[in-house]
This record gives sequence, C-alpha cells and structure tokens, in this order.
Amino acid sequence: MEKVRELCASLKEKGIESRPFWKPVHLQAPYVNAPHRDVSHAESIWNRIITLPCSTGITDDELQVVVSALVSS
Repeated sequence: MEKVRELCASLKEKGIESRPFWKPVHLQAPYVNAPHRDVSHAESIWNRIITLPCSTGITDDELQVVVSALVSS
C-alpha cells in the first residue's frame, strides 16, 4: 500500500488526481468479523491498484498527460 500512496503523491505533484482503490469488503469495519474464505488475492490486488482520471469526456490529450506522468513516476 505504501507504493500506491507514493505513486498517488507523485501524480498529485504533477496535477493528476488519483487514489487507492476501494478497500475490499472483508477489510471494512462493518464486515471485519464476517465469515469469509481465503481472500489473499483480493488483498494483494488492493495493495497494488490505484484509480486514475477517467470519464466519457476525457480527451486524448488529457489521457496522454496521465500516461506521461505515470511513465515518469
């Protein structure tokens, strides 16, 4: 999760909004004691994924700015 936070901070410095992905349900407070099976894959993915700017109205130029920022981070 630390690498995700570092990447989000780096993108923020470049003017690009990003954030960690939604926390898996089994880690959310109301469900922490709920029965569940092995969800280690969900946790592994959650620790490595971020949400990036997206919209039906995002332009190719805006997408290129995001891609360039990711490549240089």
